[in-house]
Amino acid sequence: MTSKSPSQTTQTTEVKLPEWVNKASESNYGLAQQLAGRPFQQYEGARVADPSDMTNASYDYLMRNVGASDPLYEEAANRYQSTFGDLDVNKYLNPYLENVETGTINASERARKLATMQGSDTAKSSGAFGGSRHGVAEGVTNAEYGRNLTDSIAKLRAQGYDSATATALAEKEGTRASAEGLRNVGTTRQASMLTDVGALGAAGKNDEAYKQSLIDADMGKFGEAQDYGKEQLNLLLAALGMSPYGKTETSTRTGTSEQGGTDWASTILGGAKLLGGFLSDKRMKTDITKLGEDDEHGFPLYAYRYKGDPKSYPKVVGPMAQDIEKKLPHLIKEIGGHKTVPLGLLSNGL
Repeated sequence: MTSKSPSQTTQTTEVKLPEWVNKASESNYGLAQQLAGRPFQQYEGARVADPSDMTNASYDYLMRNVGASDPLYEEAANRYQSTFGDLDVNKYLNPYLENVETGTINASERARKLATMQGSDTAKSSGAFGGSRHGVAEGVTNAEYGRNLTDSIAKLRAQGYDSATATALAEKEGTRASAEGLRNVGTTRQASMLTDVGALGAAGKNDEAYKQSLIDADMGKFGEAQDYGKEQLNLLLAALGMSPYGKTETSTRTGTSEQGGTDWASTILGGAKLLGGFLSDKRMKTDITKLGEDDEHGFPLYAYRYKGDPKSYPKVVGPMAQDIEKKLPHLIKEIGGHKTVPLGLLSNGL
């Protein structure tokens, strides 16, 4: 490479915005400072609705009636238990059964004696009284009345036992039925209590939801008041960003050089478009003409205009970020999606 000849290049670029844009920007910045300096103000009202009276009543009612049906269930269990033992018939036997038997025996004895007397009278009238025939007839009569008496007493006892057994069984069934009834009453009472608690609780929740909606509305109003200033600032910023306005750019370039190589680093500085960075993305340029190469690094150098610049603007001389990136990728930065080279590095000869 040839040695660099003394060279001096000075370029000044001035961008002027309309005065109304400057004033609007200053006003917006002032409003932003005012909003940022505003002290923190917290919402002091209730944030969650308290339990309603009906909700509290449902809890109280539930607590007071927990276990209210337990005595009914216990009594039902005891009655069921009492039906599982042996069947005790004796206490259900007719206590007057012996009196009935005694009366039956006496009546049978009177009938037997009467029949015996009638037999004797018949035997006398026929001249057979005291004979063998008379004795046989009297024995048959006594035996028949004895057998009838035994059958009668057996039937009386069987009827009494059957009646006592039926009564005992009926009482057991009645006890079971009453136990079942007690259990059903307890279940019904408990279900009714839970239904009442559910109804009170549901009504309480509806009341709480309404109160919560009122709290949310108050919090919403507080938030709207707090956000009003920011919304106004955003509206002003959006309006300023969407408002079309022109800008004035003035570029002045002076330079001296001697015979020899070109001081491309100084020339390159004339194309700086971003604070702290040289906008060197090839995609942002037009009317590109290759001039040569950088004496020190051999980067291709071009004359070009940035897209959007008027044709009356002088061309800028400089490299393409894409070319520098191939050899010195660490120098290339992305700003707003476009490739740039730091100005400090360019001014120091890359």
